[in-house]
Amino acid sequence: MKKLTIFLLSLFPLVGMAQIQRHAITQEVTPTKSLTWEEKNIAEGIVLKSFLGYIDDFKSQQSINVLEIDLDKSDKKLAISHVYDLDRYMTIDSMSMRVDAIAGINATYADAFREKGHDRTISTVKVDGEVLQTNVLPFDHIYSWKEEGCFYFSNDRKNIGILRGNRAVYQNLPVENVISGSPMLIEHGIPVGYDFVPTDLPEVPSTIDSLNTLDYENPYRHQGVRHPRTAIGFVGENKIVMVTIDGRAQQAEGMSCAEVTKLMYDYLGCEDALNLDGGGSTTMWVKDFPGNGVVNYPSGSKNEDGTINHEGLRPLLNGIAILP
Repeated sequence: MKKLTIFLLSLFPLVGMAQIQRHAITQEVTPTKSLTWEEKNIAEGIVLKSFLGYIDDFKSQQSINVLEIDLDKSDKKLAISHVYDLDRYMTIDSMSMRVDAIAGINATYADAFREKGHDRTISTVKVDGEVLQTNVLPFDHIYSWKEEGCFYFSNDRKNIGILRGNRAVYQNLPVENVISGSPMLIEHGIPVGYDFVPTDLPEVPSTIDSLNTLDYENPYRHQGVRHPRTAIGFVGENKIVMVTIDGRAQQAEGMSCAEVTKLMYDYLGCEDALNLDGGGSTTMWVKDFPGNGVVNYPSGSKNEDGTINHEGLRPLLNGIAILP
């Protein structure tokens, strides 16, 4: 099996080398459902799969895009680039073009804010052995739930995976590159994302209207109602899928955490999967794609008649790119 070459590009110095092995799969996953995809070859071993239409399973209109990277079929050097600049937010198309990427998606939660006179970030970003961004908030802070898992990879092409942990685990993983996210969707072949928003606790509202009365950043509301979503997953040992799901529009209603889990598990066959930042951040860009290169329909812009378009990109702190 050919391995994906992984690089994390940053405006900061690059240091260090380390390794970690991906865990063994506890439960094999076989897709049980399918969609009629529109497919486009992006490069050897890389396929863009797009779906726009009604899905009966979700009782809703959905817009889904998947970048599928087949490591066995790729005969060229591939890479993922994470671009991070705390002082200057950039849209995903700008980040991707800056590193001459083939394609790119948004990555981890980008929130950076001032609290009690200090700059705060809510995610862990480790680049080539150096921790560039970390969550320093108290564990009971409203944002602290946003790094339940991480996507990690080494520069030697051998170590890549998704792991459950916390800020201390991510910072000290013996591997060069780490990007946290949340929630975990599939772990060891088990669809754990179904249970992120519990249905049997009295403190958790049982209806969408009730969930929407909670604080916007409350994890049960954040993941219990439909929003645009971005996720990354592994299909067996030889495929990576990068997924965007559009939302907040009549033609693209978005998904809850449980629905994203179902998509990744039943339709894509992921054995590990992690939710990344979503909402207005959800963006997929492909080089030479018509127009501005944006494949999906970001929620930040709509036409006058309410239909979706490819504009409205949100400036972000980080993104994942596939390099030539």
